[in-house]
Amino acid sequence: MSPARILPREEIDRLREADRILRDAEQTREESRETTARMQQDMMSEARMQALRESTRTAARLIAKAEEAAEARLKNMEPELARLVARTVRSILGDFQPEEATYLAARHALAQLRDHRRGRIFAAEDTIEPIRRAVDDLGGEGPEILAVIPDPALDAGRAYLSSDRGSAEIGRDALVDRALAPWEGQTEEREP
Repeated sequence: MSPARILPREEIDRLREADRILRDAEQTREESRETTARMQQDMMSEARMQALRESTRTAARLIAKAEEAAEARLKNMEPELARLVARTVRSILGDFQPEEATYLAARHALAQLRDHRRGRIFAAEDTIEPIRRAVDDLGGEGPEILAVIPDPALDAGRAYLSSDRGSAEIGRDALVDRALAPWEGQTEEREP
């Protein structure tokens, strides 16, 4: 064993300085590690946010395209649906005997015109009897009708009520046409 030796003051100061430099280097290394970790975390967060923003934009574009496609499809379906409704209604009405359909149409129209007074109905030859029956069946529940008059100038299925309140078409064909106008107005051509 060698005898203990006493270090001179300058050497102790150099050792202390070396120790301080070593501690500063370790602290700088630790701070550098922490800064690198923070920067890495910030870069990852920014990359995630960028990816999220891009995904959001992509999703918004896809949703907009899907909405446009759905709207176009619905828009294209509307005329087809209108034609289908019109054909179905006309088919159902075609199943009625013409006289019965005329009677039901006239009864319905006259019931809605019950406030009319001093009325005269001008009707095509094929509608006279069903309209008279509708007037008789409604009695006091319908408008006041003074006469049902045949009018050979009118097309088949047509009839008009003229009264103190003006005039209204009450024939079967007119009522069907009026009822289907919103549907058939969307189609290119009217079904016969």
